[in-house]
Amino acid sequence: KKCWKKAQENIIKVQEHFYAVGDKRVYTFAFSPQSAPYGEDYHPSLATHTKMAEELTTFIRTVVYKK
Repeated sequence: KKCWKKAQENIIKVQEHFYAVGDKRVYTFAFSPQSAPYGEDYHPSLATHTKMAEELTTFIRTVVYKK
């Protein structure tokens, strides 16, 4: 959990940096946590990949293209 939290903090710092220098075209996105059924070694299954694609597509359409 420490590594995940640190990674999230660093991602936010990168976005804040670009905002500070005037580039508002940097976005952050986190997928919802996945749940069973899993693919091999907890990789997303085909069904989970489909859900992830829908989630990301919605984000792009509603957040990125509105600006």
